[in-house]
Amino acid sequence: MKKPSGFTLIELLVVIAIIGILAAVLFVAIGTSPQRESRDARRVADIDRIRLALTLHQREKGEYPTTLQGLVDSKIVSNVPMDSQGTAYLYATNSDQSAFHVGAEIENPVALNNLSNDSDFNSQGAGWTNGFDGRDLSGGGAKNVYDVTM
Repeated sequence: MKKPSGFTLIELLVVIAIIGILAAVLFVAIGTSPQRESRDARRVADIDRIRLALTLHQREKGEYPTTLQGLVDSKIVSNVPMDSQGTAYLYATNSDQSAFHVGAEIENPVALNNLSNDSDFNSQGAGWTNGFDGRDLSGGGAKNVYDVTM
């Protein structure tokens, strides 16, 4: 008697299931990274625009605003800058409003080359309003922040 050649139904189902699992894992790994990188690139560009707006405000008023809403009040920008997720950017000013610290949390710090060139400043000390820690600390629940100071 001749043995039938080919694959059994069970063998085909197992191969299809393995390919499906691998495709799902690959889709999740590749599908979200460009989106996160794009959002991070926008955050860095927004921080640079905010820094420019703050500099314009300082030249007009002689001091930095106490909040980012001050940029809207002085008609330098039309609305308070927010990131693509609808989160407000981190902003602090010192007590005499002669310096500022602005930043944003980064989703994918490994892909963002600019994170090594940021300020890494901690404005949580005395003399700062709404201060935040911009140091890029790993572990311990610390978040990666792209920040600039002036």
